[in-house]
Amino acid sequence: MSARSFLLVLAVGAMFAAGCEEERRAWVSILPAGDDEEEAPEGRPGGPLGVSEDGRTVLLGEDTLFTADRLPSRARSVVGVEPFRFQHLVFSPDSSRIAFTIAGVHEAVGMWSRPGQTGLLLDVFRGGRVDSLAWAPEGRLLAWGGRSSEGISRVSMADPAGRRLRHPVLEMLARDGRSAILQGWIDPARARVLVTPGPHPSGGLAHVWDARLNNFILESHIEPLVERAPPQPPVTGGVFSVDLVGDEAPETVALYRSTGGAPAALLLESRAGEFRARTTDPLLEPADVGLERWEEGTSALGLYAPLRVDGLPLLLLELPSSVPEVTTVAAYRVAGDGAIQPALVATPEGAVAAVFQDGQVGDESRQLGVVDLDGDRSPEIVVAVGIGVEAVGAPSVRWRATVLGWTRGGLVSRPELEALALDRIARVTGAAVDSPAGADTATGVP
Repeated sequence: MSARSFLLVLAVGAMFAAGCEEERRAWVSILPAGDDEEEAPEGRPGGPLGVSEDGRTVLLGEDTLFTADRLPSRARSVVGVEPFRFQHLVFSPDSSRIAFTIAGVHEAVGMWSRPGQTGLLLDVFRGGRVDSLAWAPEGRLLAWGGRSSEGISRVSMADPAGRRLRHPVLEMLARDGRSAILQGWIDPARARVLVTPGPHPSGGLAHVWDARLNNFILESHIEPLVERAPPQPPVTGGVFSVDLVGDEAPETVALYRSTGGAPAALLLESRAGEFRARTTDPLLEPADVGLERWEEGTSALGLYAPLRVDGLPLLLLELPSSVPEVTTVAAYRVAGDGAIQPALVATPEGAVAAVFQDGQVGDESRQLGVVDLDGDRSPEIVVAVGIGVEAVGAPSVRWRATVLGWTRGGLVSRPELEALALDRIARVTGAAVDSPAGADTATGVP
């Protein structure tokens, strides 16, 4: 089991400030979702798409397309105790697939392939409900939305093969207890998503989720960003909007690679109807990630995770690495002048850039995660290192950990929490753990 599975990312959410410029420009009311059940288009053979009276059979006219028993056994067990029934059905534009919702103990979203005669379970809303289900105009993407048992709405997508699309900002919103609500498709690759100040769907700031590029951007920032574009095209997945200065209004970041391959970023801010763009080039010196120059590294550059630590915004960005098997992650904050600056780790030798590694080389595994270990609602950064060791019967992994906590001056070592981190690892992985005495605390990375 990967060490990342034991690291539950928690962050403290914050509401949008009333009266901010983005609210005036991009506030959109929630519209009724309408009836998700679709009648067959004119000319489709077999008649309308529907469900049998007992809810266990999907029909096209009077012909059976598939039954609940044809779903994989895992899907049936996840949804809950029998009986469960099909609810809403939506044909893809080419009629080759059917998106459906099912209800049992929990509600879920699935997809049926008519050519393959196979079903997939895409998502489960435990104790909650599915609210929306919509194919993109050309049928290459399916989007859906629903709410948890706590009433927090979230949005997801999948391609026709059932592969889920995820975005770190949407995951952060769910952690923060804020709702993201699917409003509809703009074109075959872009959906409009409303982000609310809290869990209740009373309205929201309009964002655009571009599934082709995996960008998630405040809609009111799209045109200004085009006008103030970075000197090189942004990387795929490198454009996103999130509050970075702590004023509860989103800024937009565009990550790009400058001449020579250095990772760089443009930050777009809007205040009082005016827009300001500031570039940071490079985001980090190559020596900070073990390189002599940037072109030696891989092309990796993107958003790893946005966080709110101790009430302050913090970005974790994936940067080029000298080792392809290892992801290099650096922590960043935004200064008052709009510069994106590396967060610092306090060490006995002085402050150094907060750079971490995630991946495996040989028998050593380095895993990065964020978890609230002491229950104070402010998460800590945990770096776990696992070393493969010989054991009776089978190989095993022995873990040690370094814990860093956030202060307004930067990140500091929290050795008093390392036992809690090791206990979490041991409980989840069943692995042996060591004292973290061998950690290289001079760099903040074991």
